[in-house]
Amino acid sequence: MRWAAVAVATSVHTLACYTVFTHGTPEQRDRWLPRMLAGELIGGYSLSEPQAGSDAGALTCRAERVADGYRVTGNKAWITHGGASPTSTPLFARTGSGSRGVSCFLAPGSADGLTFGRPEEKMGLHAVPTTSAHWDGVLVDADRLIGEEGQGLQIAFSALDSGRLGIAACATGLAQAALDEAVAYAKERQTFGKRIIDHQGLGFLLADMAAAVDTARAMYLDAARRRDAGLPYGRHASIAKLVATDAAMKVTTDAVQVFGGVRVYAGVSGGEVHARSEDHADLRRHQPDPEIGDQPRPGQIEVGSTAIVTSIHLQAIRRYRREERLLLRFAHGTHGDPDRDAVRPRLPRP
Repeated sequence: MRWAAVAVATSVHTLACYTVFTHGTPEQRDRWLPRMLAGELIGGYSLSEPQAGSDAGALTCRAERVADGYRVTGNKAWITHGGASPTSTPLFARTGSGSRGVSCFLAPGSADGLTFGRPEEKMGLHAVPTTSAHWDGVLVDADRLIGEEGQGLQIAFSALDSGRLGIAACATGLAQAALDEAVAYAKERQTFGKRIIDHQGLGFLLADMAAAVDTARAMYLDAARRRDAGLPYGRHASIAKLVATDAAMKVTTDAVQVFGGVRVYAGVSGGEVHARSEDHADLRRHQPDPEIGDQPRPGQIEVGSTAIVTSIHLQAIRRYRREERLLLRFAHGTHGDPDRDAVRPRLPRP
């Protein structure tokens, strides 16, 4: 079973529930939340458009006020659970201009004028349908407006802060599963008369993988605890998702290498690890691009607050430089401590 797909499906469903719980009226919560929490309604999320992914303010789908509600016209993209039935999906559309001209609606999964594209052919997470949607003057009842008109982006970004914790947890679990598979295989596979885990080079690789998993887990648990305590956690959630998805990329890729040629065969552990690396490729799609949306803004960076991440980066840089100096030492025949006796290029005299 593809547990990463189940985890992402649950995370996105929770994102929809969170939107109704935190910004819906008491009547809206009573109307929809019991069915959503019971699994009778599947929650999706419809924010992105073909031209508006990480830049949510660039969306153009419009909701025009009419006598009996809103007429929604436009296209949406990359909708998790899109086309599934029955669904109840937060839809973000323009009711005005500028950043305060976006509103949130709890859209139905089917309506006259609403059509979905065929499910996207993704690299991974095949068990979760991801589609586009075309809204052709679809009537949405006025009582489906979540919050107030113009509050849409505020609602979207608030939900995404919590959603990043879910995606960070998914990425960490994916990396942990790949690490477990790799360690188990390394204890069974033998080369040159001993288990491959007993080869020092592979031991270093597995140790780095374990460090990446533990770091990712520590980052998202720290952000989650801040959220539970009612403390600001948006920046911490962004960093946690960035670190966790990067860790998942590294760990799943390295796990594929541990399995060697076995990784290309489906139905064995190596094939499962290769599938996990493909799941990760799709996992990073959820929420804004990590190179854009998950970077803390300059005003959010504090001295000491990113000490863990900075320490990890510095350790990686030091290790890389030490290995570089070792190569220089062997290339030039020098001896002694490579940190002290590294060959350095001589600058020409002026």
